[in-house]
Amino acid sequence: MSPAPTARSLAPPLALCHLLKSNIGPGMLSLPHTFSLLPNGVLVPVFLAIFLLTSLNSALLAALAAQAFPPPETATYTKLGERAFGRGGRRLVQVSVILQQLSVCTVYFTFIATNLSMVDPLWPPSVASSAARSKIVMVLSYPLIMAGVLLTRHLTTLNVINSVATAMLFVSIAVILYITTCGLKEGAGDDDDGDGGGGSGGGGPSFVTVVTASCAILYSFEGICLVLPIQNALSPRGLFPPLYAAGISAVAATYFLFSYSTSAALRDHVTSGSITAYLTEAADQLVAPSWAINVVNILLTIMVLITYPLMFFPVIEIVDEWASPGGGGAGGQAAGAYETLGDSEDDWDAVVKDAPPSPPPPTPAAAVPATLSTAASSFFLGPNGQKWALVTGTFLIALLVSDTAAMISLAGSLAGSLSALILPPLIAAKMMAKEGGGQGGGVRAALRRTMLYASLGLGLVMM
Repeated sequence: MSPAPTARSLAPPLALCHLLKSNIGPGMLSLPHTFSLLPNGVLVPVFLAIFLLTSLNSALLAALAAQAFPPPETATYTKLGERAFGRGGRRLVQVSVILQQLSVCTVYFTFIATNLSMVDPLWPPSVASSAARSKIVMVLSYPLIMAGVLLTRHLTTLNVINSVATAMLFVSIAVILYITTCGLKEGAGDDDDGDGGGGSGGGGPSFVTVVTASCAILYSFEGICLVLPIQNALSPRGLFPPLYAAGISAVAATYFLFSYSTSAALRDHVTSGSITAYLTEAADQLVAPSWAINVVNILLTIMVLITYPLMFFPVIEIVDEWASPGGGGAGGQAAGAYETLGDSEDDWDAVVKDAPPSPPPPTPAAAVPATLSTAASSFFLGPNGQKWALVTGTFLIALLVSDTAAMISLAGSLAGSLSALILPPLIAAKMMAKEGGGQGGGVRAALRRTMLYASLGLGLVMM
């Protein structure tokens, strides 16, 4: 039975909106380049394998969370890691989620800077360097992004902004499809062979090319760490399985149709890690007017800028966990005892019930007047200070690494593989074994094991 709706609950349409926006972003805009690298015989099975494994892993985590933490409890990825492997599992998942989401957020900084730096009418002639423009955009966007993160307390805080961002995204997709459908001018690109980076004329793509392209595809399914927060907020929660199936299927269909049609319309000449960057660079070869390219760059920049807090939200949850009593007080002691109790849920419940209460706050000896230094100390040593440090880290890394394609492949390889392909099957196998679900045979059990092993193996290869 789902809890009654509250001010922090998500209605199904808003939950679907969050699901779509948590996946469709800069990663999708890198796919036309990825599709131009691989021939269809390699591209289709790779895309389908990554889509099926990541979506099934997300659905599996949601099902395990619903079973282990029924309403009104809320489940997080870190709680599942702790239930499966104790405090070590909790820490590993926390590190994985933080790496995954900070990688995504770093790409967001890079994407914002790259796109806006290419809109020439916005820049005076004295700022002609693309690198200088990018750094200016990052510096100007940094305080806006920081304010958005610090003001975000729960998903419903982002309802209006995320709805606007989703509308802007689909308008941008429509404009890009218009630009690419207009095609290239007569004779443009005739000096190339038209096969793309992985065309059949070159004997097929190399193993490194396939792995790099696979990492970019994996990165594009960037919403796995937001699946459980959305399920927790949905009212009623029982609608999540069909809602997720519909949402992720729409995401995959959008990815494939958008990327295949744009790369085909441009004759596999997409040479940049972002389709918008390529369109700007090749503006003199395109039939569509240049103003359309500038419009889509501005729309996508605003969309990514206001979506940053949504992608940072799983990190906000972890930081808030650290600051809560369960992060290191009685809950932490109970979690430590759980590691020594074996697999008995009754024992675990007893430990939670008997855990010592958190000590009362100390009574101040005297009221201390608030000063600027004490306020600053309270900020930087508290949850907001930790969020500030993490956002600042993504900002600094983006300043140092300006290659969007390289950033996306790196994020997909390191962070995406661990969060989306490796940890979910390990957690699922351990939890099902504890509950007796990992034993026995049958076709269904064999298929489940095959899926888990395939996900684990693909994740290890891509890392």
